[in-house]
Amino acid sequence: MAVLATHGHFDHVGAAAAICGEELPFYIHEADALALSDPEAWGAGYEAPPVPVKDVRTVVDGDVLTFAGFRIEVLHTPGHTPGSVCYRTDGWVLSGDLVFAGAIGRSDFPNSDPAAMRLSLRRFLTLPDELPVLPGHGPRTTVGRERRRNPFLVGL
Repeated sequence: MAVLATHGHFDHVGAAAAICGEELPFYIHEADALALSDPEAWGAGYEAPPVPVKDVRTVVDGDVLTFAGFRIEVLHTPGHTPGSVCYRTDGWVLSGDLVFAGAIGRSDFPNSDPAAMRLSLRRFLTLPDELPVLPGHGPRTTVGRERRRNPFLVGL
């Protein structure tokens, strides 16, 4: 077992140490790993102490993780943060704060990049329509539903 972070904002990594404890590794993209030791790296106005996670493992685009029979591919999808990622299996994609049901993540934080976000959203749209999407906030959806109904994705 392991804990996978889609990006380094406090609402996604703030409880990492408590969840991981002594035994679980914590995976985060190398570009967001600084968020675990520097609260200013969260880039979202959070002023909290660093998160002391014992076993941090960084990932990059194209890495493949295997846990409990799941093959999980790392898709680097920067924009919301420099190290935002989606985690994809054959059966679902964890979209983090890239795509929500009917919305997308913000790209106006100090360390966000709207141009990178657009490219990442285009990458998201290359995924199969039937693939279930498990966002970082809100209800699950599918790639196809977001392609057809999400006003932020129409025309990308």
